[in-house]
Amino acid sequence: MADKLKVFTFPCNENDIKAMESWLEDLAAEGYLIDKSLPAGIIHFSEQDPVQVRYCLLFTPEYKQKREITANEQKVIEEQVSAGWEYVVKYGKYLVFMTENMEIAKPVQDFRAAVQDAKQEQKKLYKKDLVLCVLVLVAFLLNFSRLTLIDMVLPFGALAYIALQVVNAKEIKNLERKIASDTYTTQKADWKADVGRYKVMNAFGIGSFVILLIGVIALFYVRIIL
Repeated sequence: MADKLKVFTFPCNENDIKAMESWLEDLAAEGYLIDKSLPAGIIHFSEQDPVQVRYCLLFTPEYKQKREITANEQKVIEEQVSAGWEYVVKYGKYLVFMTENMEIAKPVQDFRAAVQDAKQEQKKLYKKDLVLCVLVLVAFLLNFSRLTLIDMVLPFGALAYIALQVVNAKEIKNLERKIASDTYTTQKADWKADVGRYKVMNAFGIGSFVILLIGVIALFYVRIIL
């Protein structure tokens, strides 16, 4: 079957390694295997016959090197390949491995590392977004007398975007508590339990960004062009 570019939004917290592995395994059972990583966070899934596989996602602290494999990451890859895992791709903050062998043990890793990294990145992102939204709201107030009806969406978009960052921070805290529980490492992750919530979050995130973008464009038109 010819490869097809299939894009999926994450149905769970991408920092929840076990949930991500379980989701990818279920996709493989439906006939979608990760083939390679593309820019902008897109995963290329090759569509083929359904297969039962196991995935292993290893957090790499050097993921900010983008798609380049560092010397330390190459060492990790060689160790896992020698243990029987097939290296697939470096995606985001993970080195992704796969195997059809159901008996190979997964390497021991600290699941908290990805969450701690997410907390640090969230703090940086929250500060940047907060400053940006405050500037947008100030610009909105300074030009209030010249605004049209469509410009009124601007403060709602800014506030919605801030609210989304607060929700994301709460999700990270919840995941941190989840990983700290005694059952996290022993039980199979149920990523389907979070599907509904993450669909809403994804839609909310896209919607707030679009509203904010429309508001900025409209404000720019009023302030600069008119």
